Amino acid sequence: MAHPTTGLDEDKLKENLESVKEIVNKIKDQPWHMRRKMKLYRISQIYIGRYEGRLNRGRANAANLAKFFKQIRRNLENLIAVLQPWEERIKSIENRFGSAAASYFILLRWVIWINLIQTFFILGLVMVPELIWGEKNGETWRTTMTKEEISTALTWSTIYHYGGYIKYTPVYYGYYSDNPSFSFGYRLPLAYLATTLAILLHSFWAVLAKMATNVREGTGGGGTDQYQFATRSYCSWDYMIANRDTGDNKVAAISRAFKEYILEEHHRGEKDHNKWLRLFLRILAWVITGLLLALSVYILMQVMEWKKTFKDPNPSYFQSNAQALTFKGISLVFPELFEKLEHLEEYHPLINLRLHLTRIAMLNLVTNYALIQNWISEANEMVRTRLSNR
Repeated sequence: MAHPTTGLDEDKLKENLESVKEIVNKIKDQPWHMRRKMKLYRISQIYIGRYEGRLNRGRANAANLAKFFKQIRRNLENLIAVLQPWEERIKSIENRFGSAAASYFILLRWVIWINLIQTFFILGLVMVPELIWGEKNGETWRTTMTKEEISTALTWSTIYHYGGYIKYTPVYYGYYSDNPSFSFGYRLPLAYLATTLAILLHSFWAVLAKMATNVREGTGGGGTDQYQFATRSYCSWDYMIANRDTGDNKVAAISRAFKEYILEEHHRGEKDHNKWLRLFLRILAWVITGLLLALSVYILMQVMEWKKTFKDPNPSYFQSNAQALTFKGISLVFPELFEKLEHLEEYHPLINLRLHLTRIAMLNLVTNYALIQNWISEANEMVRTRLSNR
């Protein structure tokens, strides 16, 4: 006698299974004796268990494969958690003092990882090439210690001020030669500049990626149960309400929220009658941005030139720190000027925030580039002066 499923195609078998499952779901509503219900239920379960696997064999294999890879991924995550530095110590702190205290050490560990990665940038692209292909110790005056320096190289005051043997290492830029490139074409000055910019961009990327990860995982959406120290440190909300920083941040948050609501209501039913004027104002805002960037570089270069001509043997605090103070002033004043350009563009507050951060990043790039160029010229001038004196 042929089996009842012999010759049935996949669609017919699937239809039979759906019918049996529907019968199983309706058994409890039938006015039958309990023995009859149990018998029909057992027969239906046997039928489903026997032929559902045949129908879903490929699906079951895919599910088993996904389960296998999920188990491997879980084991790898557990292994990474075990090998992660200070993980057990942080967990013990969290068990005893709560997640607020543990998040402080999680933040410190994350900062250490960022600094370690950026250290590898410097080591791999600048220091190691100079050690391998550059001039060796003792070959030139830049890498050779004098007798006076050797006699005091191991004293505590010299080591404390990073002198002695540490001074003649690739940690200091005076160790490097003025050759534009090595014999095989590797341009070390360009690598130094590119590495500095890469570290700056990596810092921005690491912070933004971590913020996006926290938002995606639900830790940045206003929750107060995870990463409390980092949240309170950067949001300044762990203070008393009378604290000035707390009040300023709260006022800024409320005003930005009101701006968003007002602009959304303003643009909801409004037709853009002045789109050409708005386009002109937005282009004007970027022209002003370019002029401000050029002005920042000009101010910085003028201060550097003034510092080169200054020959007072006993300079004042302002004279000796003019470059650092100018750089600090630029970083304080120009972002405020960039913020005023938001009124010309009339973007959504979130878009304004992105553009504001973009302008600040451009300001940091051009000012850092000007500083690097000045340091390179100062180093070359020092080398030429020392060679002429010899």
